[in-house]
Amino acid sequence: AKRGADYIKEQQTKQIRAAKIKKVLNFDESYDTIKTEYETEIGNL
Repeated sequence: AKRGADYIKEQQTKQIRAAKIKKVLNFDESYDTIKTEYETEIGNL
């Protein structure tokens, strides 16, 4: 039973880590979009 619990805990840890990585990637994506839009605005002045 202990091994099963450890396995479940390990899977949850992996899911949490994957979610954090995904969050960071999404942040980078939106940051690039904002940066590009900002530079476009500056370029149009």
